[in-house]
Amino acid sequence: MATGVTRGRSVLIALVLFALVGCQPAALTESASAQPTEPPSASPSAPTAPTAPTAPTAPTAPTAEPRDMFAEFPVPGGDGVRISGLAEVRGTLYAFGSVERTGEVGSQPAIWASRDGELWVAANVPPMRDRQDCVPDSGFDDCSLAGGIWDLVGAGDRLIALAAGGLAEGSGAFTTTIYASVDGLTWVEVTETPGHEAGAHFSLALVDGRLIAGGHGVWSSDDGGATWRESTTVADLRGTIFDLAVSDGLLVAVGGAGTSDIIEPPAVAWVSADRGDSWDRREIGGSFASAVAVTEDNWLALGTDASGTTTWASTNGGESWTQTSIGDCCPSDLVATPTGFVVLVDDGGVLVARPDAAAWSPIDADFDFVTGTWTPQFGLVLATRTTVVLAPNPFP
Repeated sequence: MATGVTRGRSVLIALVLFALVGCQPAALTESASAQPTEPPSASPSAPTAPTAPTAPTAPTAPTAEPRDMFAEFPVPGGDGVRISGLAEVRGTLYAFGSVERTGEVGSQPAIWASRDGELWVAANVPPMRDRQDCVPDSGFDDCSLAGGIWDLVGAGDRLIALAAGGLAEGSGAFTTTIYASVDGLTWVEVTETPGHEAGAHFSLALVDGRLIAGGHGVWSSDDGGATWRESTTVADLRGTIFDLAVSDGLLVAVGGAGTSDIIEPPAVAWVSADRGDSWDRREIGGSFASAVAVTEDNWLALGTDASGTTTWASTNGGESWTQTSIGDCCPSDLVATPTGFVVLVDDGGVLVARPDAAAWSPIDADFDFVTGTWTPQFGLVLATRTTVVLAPNPFP
């Protein structure tokens, strides 16, 4: 996802493999051990986006200080926490996912905020509506992300988050909810999504002021997520999109082919130079791609083929790809840094490669990482299911 890929995909990928054969806050002063604030009930009568006050002036983000070791910091919520992604917006670091709370059934969307990556505050996020809980024996080994936040982006003077999970009542499909916040700590429901009758959405991007949601199809919004329209210029864009990346106004989506809920090979990239109004299809290969990172000179897709986890690198805008097999098990996340790429896999592996991604090397990290991002202020930030880890430079 451009500078930093911020999606934890292990639960989503488990779902797909089953189908085939995972503004800165005003006051961040609570300690890391604080319990999350109980979210308010969602208001069913307020479907429109909140009116945003004038945005505070963001401080100049300093360059990350070099680190020579991994430093681990928990987010509030205890064992019920499930982090699925990380994002930095205007100098504040956000972790997002879900949390299970005592006395509640299933998981609920959760967002945590930190100014320094060490002390974390739980935000108030309304629960998703019309959500039925995932049943473990229905083919899913882990239902912890039912009702979780899948992605978060800054959009002008607000933040926008996308939640997916459960089954929309009567539809037999996952449902998606869009949330908005002006301070990062208090969130309101903007709308239940676009296209929830066809399935969930898992990825968000902002390109030249327009929100793009990827999942079961690609949808766009020009009013902060209040209304959406589907892009149908390419037939198999109605398949499943797992990740979006933006670089210099160019929008790249990756996923699997097909026009239904069943993912079909090969992995495909779709490219748009006009904010998602029209798309070009560029075949990658393999089975499906779950993540993509786009830098000035290099594109990298992460996914699977018959041999296991695979990366595909392109230096010509996706016209051709060079494949490298990197492991037996499942891809989890992909992070682009200024000096190379970092890949996380489900068995706890961390692999790094220089920008051409021609060769991958493991690094020694005693953590089961599920997601990560890179920002100038915080450097490389990774996360386990329950903790955020500030990581050393993998390319010393």
